[in-house]
Amino acid sequence: MRKKSGLTIVEQAIVLVPEFENVVRKLGQQVTLRGQSKSTLQNYIRRIALFVARFGKLPELYNHTAKRNQWLQFTPEEKPGIDTLIKRQQPTETNLQKLVRLTGFDPCLCPVCKAGRMVVTRGLPRIRSPAGFLPSHFCPQF
Repeated sequence: MRKKSGLTIVEQAIVLVPEFENVVRKLGQQVTLRGQSKSTLQNYIRRIALFVARFGKLPELYNHTAKRNQWLQFTPEEKPGIDTLIKRQQPTETNLQKLVRLTGFDPCLCPVCKAGRMVVTRGLPRIRSPAGFLPSHFCPQF
C-alpha cells in the first residue's frame, strides 16, 4: 500500500473551495439512490476535484446560465445622477451637420479644389413680389 504524502486531490479541492464538500455529499446521495458502486462515486468525485483544483471554482459556475444569473445577481444597480445624464447627452446637431450626415455633401467646401472652405461675405436680400401682383394664370378672374 502506498504511503499518503500530503492532501489528496479531493481534500485539496475542499480546502480551496469549501462548497465542494456539499457537492461531494450530494453526489454521494445520488450515487447511493441510483445503486451505483462506491468506486463510481470516487471516480466522479476525483474528476470534479481535479476541475475544482485547476480552476478554483465549482463546475456549476461554468454553466452559461449560471454565469449569466450570477452576473445579474451580483451587479450593483447604478442610477446615474442628473449631472451624469447631462454630460452623456450628445450636443444638438446643427442644420449644416445634419445636411452633411444625410446627403454626404458639404456646401461649405470649395466646389473646385474640394479642400478649402467657402466663407459668406455678403448675404443677398430677400426678394418679394409687389403686393397684389400675381400672374393671371394663377388667379382666375370671376
